[in-house]
Amino acid sequence: MNPRDIEQLSEFLDGRLKPSASARLESRLASEPELVSALDGMRESRALLRRMPKRRAPRNFTLTPKMVGLKPPLPRAYPILRFATVAAAFLFAVSFIRIGSGALG
Repeated sequence: MNPRDIEQLSEFLDGRLKPSASARLESRLASEPELVSALDGMRESRALLRRMPKRRAPRNFTLTPKMVGLKPPLPRAYPILRFATVAAAFLFAVSFIRIGSGALG
């Protein structure tokens, strides 16, 4: 049995299989107990699902950070890194200008 067989059994159970394909599947069901077992399992699952109580879905599925219990991270290192980036760029520019003018060599 392969995934296509499962798909055909599902369509057969739902009554959506074409008559020619349905006839072929019925002949296979007569000779393949594995397919009959799978079809019976699908019928049982469908019956179980139909007997379950129907519940209304909640209006909104979006969780807020408060519902999850998450706090937004505090930006600790960002100002320091910003200053370090500016300082490094300044030192690079000064070094580049000094090397270009021959002051270091």
